[in-house]
Amino acid sequence: MTGTTWFLVADSAHARLFEEEGARFEEIEGYVHPAGARRPRATFTGPVGRRGPGARQGLGEGSRPGLQDRNLPQDVESARFAKALAARLKDGLRTRRFRVLVLAAPPRFLGLLRASLDPQVARRVVAEEAKDDLRLPQARLAGKLRSLRLTSR
Repeated sequence: MTGTTWFLVADSAHARLFEEEGARFEEIEGYVHPAGARRPRATFTGPVGRRGPGARQGLGEGSRPGLQDRNLPQDVESARFAKALAARLKDGLRTRRFRVLVLAAPPRFLGLLRASLDPQVARRVVAEEAKDDLRLPQARLAGKLRSLRLTSR
């Protein structure tokens, strides 16, 4: 296994995978998951509220406002994307493409990523940042990610 570090910077709809070996830092893959960017209104097709037995139309006695299914489609899609990224990381570790891993994502998506990681991949994570840095220019992002990795040791 080389001394290569992989950096995954992601949100629920996009991801960028960077590789650092020595002084070289480059983006090696980019991912787009359009379904993860949809707004709840655009994807929710179920009933808007729940009604208890004997409830009438609208909000009244026996009626409880709220979404019937707590797993909204955008949450399902975000989890699906996190699992796909985790599978890519597992494959990268299996083929010995990296030695250590750094993750950066908004807090909610970072949690989904953590939950999706294979235990062997999770042991390679040396640093995490719960921020949405995906759209930073590459030079600025490289400095930030390298600094994050160095301060974690």
